[in-house]
Amino acid sequence: VTGLPTNPASYATAAFDAWLHGREGRLRKLVTAPVADLLAALTPHDSGGWSGPVCEGAAGSTSCTWAGPGARLTLSVADQAAARGGRQAVTEAFVTPPAGGVAVWPFTTAEQAADTQAAFDAGHQPWLGGPESVALAYAGAELGWPDAVIDSEDPEASTLFRLTDPATLAVVDVTMAQPARQGLGGIWAVVRVESAG
Repeated sequence: VTGLPTNPASYATAAFDAWLHGREGRLRKLVTAPVADLLAALTPHDSGGWSGPVCEGAAGSTSCTWAGPGARLTLSVADQAAARGGRQAVTEAFVTPPAGGVAVWPFTTAEQAADTQAAFDAGHQPWLGGPESVALAYAGAELGWPDAVIDSEDPEASTLFRLTDPATLAVVDVTMAQPARQGLGGIWAVVRVESAG
């Protein structure tokens, strides 16, 4: 099938399937460049482990979410562009924790967060103590960007970071949180990853 879908949910599904099966040429016809950057960096861990989509519309766009192993992926489609069968109607993508989860990485559940916090308190994995170091570790481990550059208005106070891969100039935004303990001494985790722009 070479034509593009004209139904927003079908359009999102076509983009998801292109990502899941590694059809980058088709994917780039369906999604904007920032969405393509994010999806290209995210490797599906298990092509058979996804369920969905669940789609809902609001204010001229439709968001479709798939539940996967360890995370949920949401694609937002511009309804008018999709209705015309236009290119790149998927304008936003983001990854959030799985149902009942507290984070995307380096753990997902509250129990894992508590165990990781206890290990951190015992002196293990000191890099978990800063949002910036966790964001950079995520970029290397999950996005395949070992030399990622991080940007933030105020690294001491911010929980939102922009990561750039100098090799491809791909950019994503990551949101950080402390799911086990708030404040000083609490470990950090990635709770949302989204296309930039």
